[in-house]
Amino acid sequence: MTAGVPVASYETGTGPDPDKVAGVDLGIIHPFALAGPDQGLLVSGRAIRAEHRLHLADQKARARALSKRAPTKGQAGSRRWRKSRARTRKLEEAHRRRVTQATHEGARAVVDVAVAAGIGTLVVGDPRGLLDKDAGRRQNLAVNNGRPGQAIAALSDKAARAGIGVELVDERGTSSTCPNCRVKVAKPKGRRFSCAACGLVAHRDVVGAANIASRGSRGGESFDPSGLELMHRRAGRHLPGRTRRDPRRVEMDHRRDSVGPWPAVARPEPLGESLDRDAPAA
Repeated sequence: MTAGVPVASYETGTGPDPDKVAGVDLGIIHPFALAGPDQGLLVSGRAIRAEHRLHLADQKARARALSKRAPTKGQAGSRRWRKSRARTRKLEEAHRRRVTQATHEGARAVVDVAVAAGIGTLVVGDPRGLLDKDAGRRQNLAVNNGRPGQAIAALSDKAARAGIGVELVDERGTSSTCPNCRVKVAKPKGRRFSCAACGLVAHRDVVGAANIASRGSRGGESFDPSGLELMHRRAGRHLPGRTRRDPRRVEMDHRRDSVGPWPAVARPEPLGESLDRDAPAA
């Protein structure tokens, strides 16, 4: 026995409007930033960055411990060595699952807001060109940890299930251009965008998403990002009933405490105070 299920579509009045466009800016601080005609969304990537930071510290500690009992060339590994290697693979897989889960949570938040607003087209800035640029060791690591390809795939999959189209455009210069007067602004520090020409003040990632929306093939509507209703969401691991501190962070703090505090360095006293202190009392 089968039953007919109505498919959501704009023609039947139950689906999103393809002519209603919103822009999505992919980043590191905020993996997803959405700017639509009426509202904006910022998805925090703090949990993802913390996961990468804790995993890197834990990875270094495990590498130092394993190097002491690693077999030499031509020597068979012991049972203890094989168990350590198996545990390492298990931890690496858990790390990848956490990051993937957080990425899908962020993509789901973007699609949910788009569905509620009736948005039918998401114009997404493609930042994968940054992967080929050498910006220093720390920035290269941060960009690679951002996994823009995984974020695009997760967003495209969930948008397709909701009947929303996804279009990729070049994101170059979107976070440093005013969407109102189109004046090029020097790269802002932090998350605050300020235009000296027209006085626009808005969130930097929302400004980038608004500029990305206007680069779509449908010619997205030009809107003021400073007047949008801004919403915030979090993406990451949320375990009810557990402490907010990650067990790996506790272990990292224990390792740091075992080293002990750095030795204090005595500061030289000003010349005037030392002379007054040595002078005889009146």
